[in-house]
Amino acid sequence: MIQVFETDATYNNPNRRRTDRPYNTPFGYESLGLFSTADDVNGDGLINSDDGYNVLQYGDLHPGDIKYADLSGPDGIPDGKIDAHDETVIGNTSFPYITYGFAPTVTWKGFDMSLFFQGSALVSLRTYSFQTVPFNNNDANTDYEYFNDHWTPDNQDAMYPIANSAPYANNTRETDFWMRDAGFIRLKTATLGYTLPTNVMEFLNIQSVRLYVTGQNILTLSKIKYMDPETAHTGNNAEIQTYPNQKSVIFGLDVTF
Repeated sequence: MIQVFETDATYNNPNRRRTDRPYNTPFGYESLGLFSTADDVNGDGLINSDDGYNVLQYGDLHPGDIKYADLSGPDGIPDGKIDAHDETVIGNTSFPYITYGFAPTVTWKGFDMSLFFQGSALVSLRTYSFQTVPFNNNDANTDYEYFNDHWTPDNQDAMYPIANSAPYANNTRETDFWMRDAGFIRLKTATLGYTLPTNVMEFLNIQSVRLYVTGQNILTLSKIKYMDPETAHTGNNAEIQTYPNQKSVIFGLDVTF
């Protein structure tokens, strides 16, 4: 049992209330996608009241920036400003609600096969990192995950915001825009073996001979394709870099004389 201490400011706002939430529940802004060129009605490159958009966010807004929902204000009603009053739950915790595993085995004549699956569900990962934000890590470059699907005038249904020379204040906020379902199922280990027939081993004057091949981290099914979804279990943030699981294949021979 964990006792939560919080101020009236969060407790009295149902969206922001920490009490009765799972430990490490992430809070932030609800995103409404990316601004498009159609939102820049007068074509000056900025999105503001001149274009009919009357919500204050963070800094100047441009096509390709993240749009946030004005959920509340000091009086509990939308106030035309994005601030702490608009926070809400933006995902599951980094600790899975469900973890599971199962290990089926099959034998047929001289063949044997064993599999070990592991996985988790109802878990979220914040994907804001050098892989999805250009120039985020000491002005370092980004990778193809961002490069292939960031906003441009010709790609307005993109996964990621417009490129800037440095991370832009409006797009760096805690928001569900960066949260992803990090549930996965992984074929962790698979072994296929074959034991030579008795008559062959008697001929060879050997008790048993078994040939096998074992693979590790063979297959992972997840909505996150460009990194290991199990990273989420280390702290809910892709900035926490963990060495990815490597695939390996081992061939073996067991001989008993």
